[in-house]
Amino acid sequence: MGSDLKTRQFYPPQLPDSEQHLYKETSDTRLHLYIYKPEGWTSQDNRPAIVFYFGGGWVGGSPSHFLSQAQHYADLGLVTILADYRVASRNKTKVKHCLEDARDAMRYVRVNANHLGINPNRVASSGGSAGGHLATCLGVITDHLEEVSSIPNAMVLFNPVCVLVPVEGVELSSWNLEKMEQRTGLPPKELSPAHHVKSGNPPCIIFHGTEDKTVTFATAQKFCQLMNQAGNDCKLYPFEGRDHGFFNFNHREDQNGDYYQTLKLTDEFLKKLGWIDLN
Repeated sequence: MGSDLKTRQFYPPQLPDSEQHLYKETSDTRLHLYIYKPEGWTSQDNRPAIVFYFGGGWVGGSPSHFLSQAQHYADLGLVTILADYRVASRNKTKVKHCLEDARDAMRYVRVNANHLGINPNRVASSGGSAGGHLATCLGVITDHLEEVSSIPNAMVLFNPVCVLVPVEGVELSSWNLEKMEQRTGLPPKELSPAHHVKSGNPPCIIFHGTEDKTVTFATAQKFCQLMNQAGNDCKLYPFEGRDHGFFNFNHREDQNGDYYQTLKLTDEFLKKLGWIDLN
């Protein structure tokens, strides 16, 4: 079953085949993880996992966004997790709160790794657009103390927001800068992944359309350049002529070429890490 556009927008998400875990309660909401386990799973397993964060500009969106990808990787033997987090339209939150939730979701997975049959040292973060921003922040903004680490072991990023304030070689419009100031709840530089890259960040792959009008391709190029200059393993796959969200599953099978290509490249990335066997 794929997640078409209508399904990706449902909130609360309609994911009847998932196992729901309450990972966080706030004064106004309860946040869940929607977990998919592979065939033959047992709690004694030691499987890799991927935590997916949905897109939506930190304003809206639904955990069902990455349902198709989650099902694909569960079929390949991983435990896959669709994470909910607070957004402005529902919870009047800022980006800093989104990141707090993203970290808490990752920590929940690690704390409960034994019950979930997960190897806590093989947990990837993944997401698209604003969710890609959160997945990236987990990997590179690491100057905070935590008893259980929220730093992923790998990152799979779909047109992620990696640059929130100007960086050498990348211009941002005054409109974008003003919007970021309003949305973040912190000085935007504190939440700008490109400004926090350092040696030892997790390996990652990035998929980005060269004609993305929402998150410019140049920002992904700059982030990947900074990652590689710091000695990290980062690979950017440009999708020529594609705009924002090109990677999403579509109910029209003849429009899923890019979706399947991102799966193929992610399969190869996870195989290279030793997380899956494609034979």
